[in-house]
Amino acid sequence: MTKTEIFDDIVSVVKHDAAFCKDIPGADVEIYRSKINDDMPEDEFVFNVQSYLASFGVQGHLAFRSKRGFISFQVKRWQDALYVVATAKNSPLCLGDKITHVDGLTVREYGERHTDMLYGECEARQGDAWLTL
Repeated sequence: MTKTEIFDDIVSVVKHDAAFCKDIPGADVEIYRSKINDDMPEDEFVFNVQSYLASFGVQGHLAFRSKRGFISFQVKRWQDALYVVATAKNSPLCLGDKITHVDGLTVREYGERHTDMLYGECEARQGDAWLTL
């Protein structure tokens, strides 16, 4: 399947089969469809699909992840930092590690830029949402 076909399948599921499909409209699908093409990098495609799903504001009902698998740690946000609260055996991080920047931005700046992906949650409840950014 191409990336555009995958996206169209996801849109179909959300519009017809999701438990919230009749109650929550989400963002205009064309905004997201216009950003997707079959030659785009996988990371960018996954991020755009996750952004579309986040526009419904319903965390946990649908997930879309990279083929690379799951991230081997969990974080909680406190003010301007993310703190590692759980790790897998193979994680390069340790419990209590402090993350202050993501992609060159402070945690606060990055969170403000991607506020829709954090589902409007207060900082203390944003934990898992940071792993999809």
